[in-house]
Amino acid sequence: MSAIAPIQFPGQPPTNGGNGGFPLQRMPQELILEIMRQMDANNISLLPISSTSRLMRGLSIPIIFRVSQISCAEDALARRMMGVYRNKLILRSVQVLSIYTEGPPSSRTPGRFIQIQGPKAACGPSTPRDVMSLIGEMHNLRELRMDFRFKATLSLIRPVSRRIMDSIQYDFLSITALSFPITSDIGFIVTAFPNLKAFSFEAPLNRQLSSIDGLSDLASILGPQLASIQICKMRWEVSDFQEVQAIFPQISRLTMGGTMAFGGSPVRPRWDLQLATGHLAPMANLKVLALSDERGLASSPLDAILPVHYQASTMAKKLLPAIGFHDARSRRYDQAWRVWQNLPNLEVLYIMDRSFQGHCFVPVKDNQGQLIDVKFSDGVQKFPWPVA
Repeated sequence: MSAIAPIQFPGQPPTNGGNGGFPLQRMPQELILEIMRQMDANNISLLPISSTSRLMRGLSIPIIFRVSQISCAEDALARRMMGVYRNKLILRSVQVLSIYTEGPPSSRTPGRFIQIQGPKAACGPSTPRDVMSLIGEMHNLRELRMDFRFKATLSLIRPVSRRIMDSIQYDFLSITALSFPITSDIGFIVTAFPNLKAFSFEAPLNRQLSSIDGLSDLASILGPQLASIQICKMRWEVSDFQEVQAIFPQISRLTMGGTMAFGGSPVRPRWDLQLATGHLAPMANLKVLALSDERGLASSPLDAILPVHYQASTMAKKLLPAIGFHDARSRRYDQAWRVWQNLPNLEVLYIMDRSFQGHCFVPVKDNQGQLIDVKFSDGVQKFPWPVA
């Protein structure tokens, strides 16, 4: 976790002790905290205020570190965690923790997106223990996101899984949302996280969801308590929609991210969400659905070539991004309408791109509650995943 550096914005308190700035530190602490909460709710950074005095820093830390991330090379993870472990105030403040690591270049598959530069080796054998120790000290932790990349199965994923299974010294009762880098068996999750309400995992390619040991047990044991499921998969087939409905019939919020690759010919498949979401119709409790807008195309060298009339016209090239935007918006409207034909009780639909950014749609109904249209919504809607 990187050190906090003060950032000076116009109108923010100066970092030299307060001369010329509004004397916020002279107010009652309850009022200061309320001001900080309002700033945080409106996405106004608290870092400039936190650097003005020891009092401001102490009051702002619980808000600043409520949602925290450790993002580093795998071999640097133990060192980064130790810096957090020594600060008891930060440990008490963290409610959402995301740990993202990347392994050394030798373990990376060509074509993967690389965000971390400089990993030289896998982590040491004591790092999984350090991960568990850090999490165990965060007594207010509500959501845990673990994302270990580039063949970290042997160095991190399996050792962390074993420590969760074998240890009785850690208490995970406060954790209600978990993102876990799935391997082959997740049966231990039900025992370790009995209060889980939201679960996110990455499904293996070319394998049925039902082949994941422990997944069906997780769904059946947690039952109606499990409200949100997020599944990332590189390639979705229609049969996967059938399995999602069969394994998680009771959930109310569902995210399916990845490439939709079904329908049409093997050379250039096309996807139809009306066909696929028809298999989700038995999910009577489903209220919020997020689906990927990525379409699977065959890796043909001709795919990247634009039509001749685009290449011949400079003006058309300039207009191409705008044409693409309107085509995408129109296509998503059509897809949204088709989804609601299968899921009339759905309240919110997100159609996303690969980065989980996308359009939000809501239904338009008449006085009798019958669906008459769908519309794009830029307002605050229900989210498919818990929002801290």
